[in-house]
Amino acid sequence: MNITVDFKGVPTPWPVRVHRLEMADGCLDELVTSRRNVKYWHHALRLFRDVVADIHQMHIAGIAHRDLKSSNVLLFTSRPIGQRGQVADLGRSCRLGDSPQFHATAYVLGRGDPNYAPPELILGAGVPDPAAYRFADLYLLGSVLCELATGQGATTLLMPNWQHAQQRAMGVPASGRPAMLRAEQAALRPQLAHIADIIRSTAPSSIRTELAALFKQLCDPEPARRDTRSRRDRNLPHTDLAWLLRRVDIIHRQFEASGRRAGQRQGSSK
Repeated sequence: MNITVDFKGVPTPWPVRVHRLEMADGCLDELVTSRRNVKYWHHALRLFRDVVADIHQMHIAGIAHRDLKSSNVLLFTSRPIGQRGQVADLGRSCRLGDSPQFHATAYVLGRGDPNYAPPELILGAGVPDPAAYRFADLYLLGSVLCELATGQGATTLLMPNWQHAQQRAMGVPASGRPAMLRAEQAALRPQLAHIADIIRSTAPSSIRTELAALFKQLCDPEPARRDTRSRRDRNLPHTDLAWLLRRVDIIHRQFEASGRRAGQRQGSSK
């Protein structure tokens, strides 16, 4: 665009480059507070799919987010597209192929919000490695799912005293942290199962089992297990989350089909 500036008394056209951004209508955490709304899960599943799709696109482009949470997902309700979610706040993101910018010790606790960080970062076992970044993003996706179902992030429920655990871990020499992490991973599994049970009790009956199973995988204390794929998806590139998008789509279709069947039953009973 061009603006006109006064240059020594002479109006002069001045070319200016601008980047126009769409104004968001809110954040995903605002939707989370209305979980008892009758249409809540209809919107929540669609928006979670948007979040997964955005992280999928970022990973394909070689970028990890590292700070995903519901407050970093913008909501847009413009027509005719309808309500949609968009991942924002890439201030902690990084390119997967770039060399680390800092010393390795700067990454042991991760670069995002510790209130949502996966166990390996809480326990000071983070490394500047592309695979580690991808696994952390998968955990954060599971944490967003946990927020949608329970109103709280996964770390808050999985490690309620994470600050104490972090202080204890930082008192252990770096060489001893891998063994500490393995022991902690085993200790966290019962709590992970308990959170899955909470999700199972709060989610719609038609998809509660599938949502709980997806949460347990994405937030598994052992990072590599978060990327467990079916046989058909094992040949996909590591950065390709098409397998996760398919699982979310299947869950959404189950939910929609259940709603249609319920509507048909109500109609036939009148």
